[in-house]
Amino acid sequence: MKNIEKTIYNLVAGDARAAKKHLRAAILEGPGFETLGQDLNIPPKSLMRMTSSKGNPTLSNFTLILKALLQQQNKTLSVHLKNQSKSTQQQIYLNEMAEKYIWWQRDHIDKLTKRRILAQVMDLGDLKDTEKMHQLFKRAELTGVLKSARPGWFHPKSWNYWNVVLGRFKPGAVAKPPERKTR
Repeated sequence: MKNIEKTIYNLVAGDARAAKKHLRAAILEGPGFETLGQDLNIPPKSLMRMTSSKGNPTLSNFTLILKALLQQQNKTLSVHLKNQSKSTQQQIYLNEMAEKYIWWQRDHIDKLTKRRILAQVMDLGDLKDTEKMHQLFKRAELTGVLKSARPGWFHPKSWNYWNVVLGRFKPGAVAKPPERKTR
């Protein structure tokens, strides 16, 4: 993946020679000329020539090859993720969500608890992230997040929503979210 990123960086910087070098390395470390050539309907020899030091691929060819490489990378990544254990998938998900929803505490992400991260996703998460959360975590774990919520973790609307969705309360009969104590 680093070679793909370096290829894009060099293309943007206008250094076609370095871009070709990294593109060729990305092809060789990834699917190879034969597989990539089949995906692009380009004979492998032509693909080799396009990325050789003498060849001069156009920007559209670079784009075409990069798209195919990224698709290959995503296929490999999704197969790899499917083969991982559920706990590993959960940990990857928690790390991604901490980066996305608790970005202001980047230096302390490793110290955040699973419940705090899940609470933040429940409070602010988009549909895709909450669907993934439902797939990876049991209902009891999500209910536990609500039971152990601290003041300020939930907005009233998301608090009501999750308490109803997880079956803790009936609509209209939801308790107030935890509040900060004042003197």
